[in-house]
Amino acid sequence: STDPESGYMKRPGKPSGFYYLSHQTTDPDHGIITAVTVTPGDVHDSRPYLEQLEYVHKHVVPLQAAAADSAYDFPLAHRALEELGIDFFYCQGRLPGHQPSEGGYPGLPG
Repeated sequence: STDPESGYMKRPGKPSGFYYLSHQTTDPDHGIITAVTVTPGDVHDSRPYLEQLEYVHKHVVPLQAAAADSAYDFPLAHRALEELGIDFFYCQGRLPGHQPSEGGYPGLPG
């Protein structure tokens, strides 16, 4: 028997099964968690990302920049964060099967 609101997670290097995922937004200068979203285990990490950042930006503290891994490199993320005036940085590494958005991996400076 499982919780019907959980989701079946199957990811490389992780145990398969019914889980929940916790998505945190943190202030890197102080290590303070500014927002938390919980989703079923079968929800891709990128789904709550923009909504959570927009919430923090409008209701907690104005954000100057956001950072993430390459799984968050999708055109909507670039457009939405640009509209909010938030600089977007992401790791240049690739996840298996992930294709970068048009224009490659501008990612982190340097």
